[in-house]
Amino acid sequence: SVSNRYEMSVNSISEIDQQEQRDNTTNKLYPETVSIEIFKNIKPLCVNLSQIALAPEGIFNSLQLVNALKSLEKALIDTAKNYTIENDGYSLIITTNLADYIFIPIASLLKRQNLKDAELEYVLSIIHFLLKYCWGSPGYLKKELSVQFLPLLTYLIAGSPVKNDNKPIVEKSGKTVNNGILALKELFIGISNQGSKFKDEFFSDSRNLPPLGHLITVLLEISLNSNELDVQLNSLDTLKILYSTFNDSEFLSYIFPGNVSIISRIINSRSTSKKIHYKVVVKCFEILTILTKTIFNDFELNTQLKNDKSEIENLNDLLLKAEKLTEDNDRESRDDDGSESHISNANEKLEVFIPEAQSNTQGINPRDTRWLEETVKNLRKAFKSILKVDIERKEIKSSLLEFCYSVLKYNFQTLLSLIPDIVNAIGQTIDLNLLTDDALPEDDENNNTIVNL
Repeated sequence: SVSNRYEMSVNSISEIDQQEQRDNTTNKLYPETVSIEIFKNIKPLCVNLSQIALAPEGIFNSLQLVNALKSLEKALIDTAKNYTIENDGYSLIITTNLADYIFIPIASLLKRQNLKDAELEYVLSIIHFLLKYCWGSPGYLKKELSVQFLPLLTYLIAGSPVKNDNKPIVEKSGKTVNNGILALKELFIGISNQGSKFKDEFFSDSRNLPPLGHLITVLLEISLNSNELDVQLNSLDTLKILYSTFNDSEFLSYIFPGNVSIISRIINSRSTSKKIHYKVVVKCFEILTILTKTIFNDFELNTQLKNDKSEIENLNDLLLKAEKLTEDNDRESRDDDGSESHISNANEKLEVFIPEAQSNTQGINPRDTRWLEETVKNLRKAFKSILKVDIERKEIKSSLLEFCYSVLKYNFQTLLSLIPDIVNAIGQTIDLNLLTDDALPEDDENNNTIVNL
């Protein structure tokens, strides 16, 4: 029973060997030693919360529950802050025994049908704490726990994916939504911290794909519609971490159009009276960089030039071909003829193609030449729209330059028709007369690419 697990967790913490309290190298307290001290401090708060959480609903009122949750949350946050100060900046790590002990009353509360927003705010904050300072640490996260948390946390902030509306998000406070997003962010960091084997098994588990799709939709919706900067930034940052961790190019190719569309709307939807914050623009460019680098990778797709009879001796030759391809595609997009022969003709004029590639497990190859043509056409439209943003701040210039550099290095051939727009963006971003090696993204011998342009 829950009560028995509660007592077992308490006993297991109390029996931990307290010898060798500090790491000889870092001089920081071991998690076991820290957990004993934290347990002594928070035990009365956990007992009080458990009495309320484990009691039948109706015996205690919502205010009593909120106060108990708030007291425990404050004690945990203060403990983490004090530990970092007292241990030369090292982050707190607690044992799974202590985390399980803290989580028992939280798990009981999660079984309730309707948690009020004020209650849920602190429940999510405590889960965020446990993920950040315990379960997310290397070797601490169990696969089944991660599988359960993915749909649970998304549901708590956005409701069921079946309803397909944003009412559950709108009805929650910014703090509640933000705490849920921070918990999801720490979940993906934790998955990455467990190593490549754990990460691969998690993302290849068929149980996780539907919740991932729902989560991406939710985070994009929040990023677009939230009026709170912290919520918007954390939503985008969680997407960034997810895409960096789950770098499955095929899966990301399916969600790419929606991401590009939302990013374009985020940057262009703000009125002149409410300018978009530069940090939001930076996050948007960082997400675009990760997605394009992964999805349109020249080496993975083995992209080739079609009907190419001319010799390419240098970068300028490629730029000339890119400009010609762009002109052809622009001419096609202005033509209203939508017949099959028109589409076929457009494909023939497309000078970049993807050879017959290995199909996926379903026998489908979603990223073919036709996919590339349509996707790049939409990307070009979105990119031109995105470039309308004010790029005077150095942070925006740097993130835009990083995106351009990534396309030139990893996607030059696949995104050939985008290259003239990339060159134009670079021209808007930097003064070539003042450009030095320090202004370029740190990398290898390919640093000269932008200078040569």
